[in-house]
Parts: sequence; C-alpha cells; structure tokens
Amino acid sequence: MSEAKVGIVVTDQYRPGDEDKDTGPLIAALGERGVAAEPVVWHQWPMGPELAAAFDLLVLRSPGTIRSASRSSAPGC
Repeated sequence: MSEAKVGIVVTDQYRPGDEDKDTGPLIAALGERGVAAEPVVWHQWPMGPELAAAFDLLVLRSPGTIRSASRSSAPGC
C-alpha cells in the first residue's frame, strides 16, 4: 500500500511559522503517522485531473476568525 498524500490548503500569504502556527505541526503529526502532507497554495493549482492525481485528500480548514467568534455569533461552532 502506498503512502497517502494530503494537501493542506493555505493562502498565498502562507509562510511557515509566520502567523500560521497550525500547518507545520499538522504536517509533522501526519508524517509521524505515515501520511505525507504538504502545504498547497489554493490558487496555484488548476482544478482538474492534475490536482486530483497529486493528492488523495485536500484539507480545508476554517479561518482563525472562526476560532475567536463567540457561540452566539457563530452558530454551530
């Protein structure tokens, strides 16, 4: 069985460790579990077969502002 390939979707302003404190540890934790992961700048890939062939899964995460929102202003969080 081949290693899973996961793309962690980031913005074009992504810089490892600079304001984004989640992506690096997430990639490292996945690697410890045998999952190859890498940051993927969302608009640098065309949608289609090339993107589908490059990754088994793309992970989209909520923006940081969701985390700081109160339950009353962000139902379901």
